[in-house]
Amino acid sequence: MISRNLETPVRTYQHPDAQSRVDLIGTVHYAEPDYYRQIQDIIDEHTTSGAVTHCELVSAVSQADFDAAPRRVRRSLHYLTSLEIGIDALAKKAGLVSQQEALVLSASGGHHDTDELTLGAKLNPYALGALVLMMKAGNALARIAPTEARRQAVIDALYAGDSGSTSFLSNALNFNNMASVLSDRNETTLAAADVHFAEHPQTDLVLPWGVEHIPGLSAGFEQRGFEQTAEYSLVAIHAQP
Repeated sequence: MISRNLETPVRTYQHPDAQSRVDLIGTVHYAEPDYYRQIQDIIDEHTTSGAVTHCELVSAVSQADFDAAPRRVRRSLHYLTSLEIGIDALAKKAGLVSQQEALVLSASGGHHDTDELTLGAKLNPYALGALVLMMKAGNALARIAPTEARRQAVIDALYAGDSGSTSFLSNALNFNNMASVLSDRNETTLAAADVHFAEHPQTDLVLPWGVEHIPGLSAGFEQRGFEQTAEYSLVAIHAQP
């Protein structure tokens, strides 16, 4: 049971020499509407002041490339899509909204940190298929559960214990070498930030990024000489009294 608010960090980093600034905004896939309104306000405030936003995105591939991919990869992507649809349905039954629908992320610096085929190649289609069956069963049970029990069950499924900082999908995929996926995507993100600051050292960078990535990204910026100057938390989901 979740016994406290589910929160995510907002961290500011400044480079003492170049005065380059990075704002890391930890995000989760599903939360209360007000959580995303607060994130949108932060993004809008920074971009209005001239900052560039990089967005965590999985780039789509052409139908021809998809058809040419190994059967195992295509099956993984099919199951992953089904799983995401199931999670979306459960979250909405609990009164939560999705990040994808709630945020308007103007990718002025446009950034895709991986693509569908790369992601699909690292996932286990058989494990994903089992998760899809579990998700379908959960959706069936949610139709008859009382509202409050439904909300708690969905939150317990979407988030890990008291921390609430890891999405259900990431937890479920940990056996699929998820640490490697996170590391690879973080390195791609940091490399894009390097290019940005090499070309625009005085232009701030805003990264609304999945909270699972924040420890790795924080470490990466600190290794590059950035110093953390501020941190606070946003409540994604309030604990029930």
